[in-house]
Order: sequence, then C-alpha cells, then structure tokens
Amino acid sequence: MRNSSFDWSELSAFYTEYSVANDKTKKMIVCLWIRLVSSNFHNAEVARLQVSIRNAQVQEELIKQQSMIIREELKDAQKENTQNVLNLEELELMHKSLLTDYSRLQQLHNLLTTDYDKIKRQCIIMEKELHSIPKKRLKNRGACA
Repeated sequence: MRNSSFDWSELSAFYTEYSVANDKTKKMIVCLWIRLVSSNFHNAEVARLQVSIRNAQVQEELIKQQSMIIREELKDAQKENTQNVLNLEELELMHKSLLTDYSRLQQLHNLLTTDYDKIKRQCIIMEKELHSIPKKRLKNRGACA
C-alpha cells in the first residue's frame, strides 16, 4: 500500500515521462494519478475502520461474557436472598413463640411468687399460733393446780 500523502516528485517524474501526449491525455493521467492517491488514502481509511470494527467486536464479546458472569452471580445472589428471607421468617416465628413462652413463664412466676408469699405469711401465722398454744396450756395448768 502506498503512502497516503500526495508525492509531487513522483507525479513530476510520471508527468515528464509522458510529456509527449497531448493535453487531454495529460489531464486524464493527472486525474488517474489523483484517483490512485485518493484510492490509497481510502484503502488506508477502510483498513483502519476494519481494525476498529474488529476491536469493537472483541470488546462486545468480552462485555457479553462479563454480562453472563454477572447474570449468574445475580441469580446466585437472588437465591441466597430468598433463602435468607425464609430463614428470617423462621427466626421471626421462633422469636414470637419465645416471647409468648416468656410471657407465660413470667405470669407463672408471678402466680408462684404470690402463692409463695401467701404460704409464707400463713406459715408465720401458724408458727406464732403454735408457739402461743403451749404457753396458754401452761398458764391454764398452773391456774388449776
């Protein structure tokens, strides 16, 4: 492929060689030479554009591969998220159940504490009554004797 810049020295040598030809032929030769140079320039431009197209195709393929990888990662993340949501719902149910159990145990504890306090008061009263019974009997025996 020739240089895409216009070389006047080559044109001059070419033009001198064919100086015998008439003006019409000379003009046609010049036109053909300009077309050749222009064609070389266009060929270079086409080659550059073909390289650009190929680079774009390679980039497109790479982007498609990356896109597929990202889609797979997204699917995996969505599956994991779904599983995490299910686990969360299960934990929320367990938490609610434990709160209910805790509330029942707290109520039972309160009832048992109340019963314990009541029985403890009754025991204290009974102990006092028990200790007072022998003293009364001793007093009554002493009066009868």
